[in-house]
Amino acid sequence: MERWKELQLIQLSRTTEMKSAYQVSLSFAKNIGYKFFSFSTTCPAENEYFHSVRFNNYPTDWNREYEKNKLSTIDPVVAHCNQSMLPVLWTEELFSNTPWLWDALEQQGCSMVGHKPSMTRKVVFAAC
Repeated sequence: MERWKELQLIQLSRTTEMKSAYQVSLSFAKNIGYKFFSFSTTCPAENEYFHSVRFNNYPTDWNREYEKNKLSTIDPVVAHCNQSMLPVLWTEELFSNTPWLWDALEQQGCSMVGHKPSMTRKVVFAAC
């Protein structure tokens, strides 16, 4: 692994604040050639509901449409990350049930998810 990549991954692993983790991750994604990047985490809240935080550099119009239409409920990347810790390659096949969403994305990407051992916190990285 190239040294700069290793250093950025070490920096990310030592980050304790979400906003800082997003900034390190965004820098890493850009350095390996991705234009857009999304970072989200979900963890249980005191009221037994889940608390989610999402940061990304997607266009404002896309974020607005995604939230307004509750696209996370049908997004195959979100569905995958809720079920697996394995990376998923964004392909037309992955989006076969939502081809219009695939068309809207216009680019392929890769998502990586990580779970703490207790499975109480999920962190999702997506780059495209």
